[in-house]
Amino acid sequence: MRHSEAAHAELLIAFGVQETKLEVSDNGRGFEMPRSPTDFAPNGHFGLLGIRERADLIGARLEVESTPGKGTRLKVRL
Repeated sequence: MRHSEAAHAELLIAFGVQETKLEVSDNGRGFEMPRSPTDFAPNGHFGLLGIRERADLIGARLEVESTPGKGTRLKVRL
């Protein structure tokens, strides 16, 4: 199992009139973003695929930003 090696993580939850936003970011190792969300699984990122599926089920939008050596940020907007 690969670990992110993050030393710092942040969680932001914001409730607005039109939108609820959840954002999780860390300063871990990051990774190359695949072209399609379905490409997460073959690369060993089953958790991200599961988050994408759950976001779809509730009508939310998932945005994933990651850069090798610079960490990862997940944003879920509903």
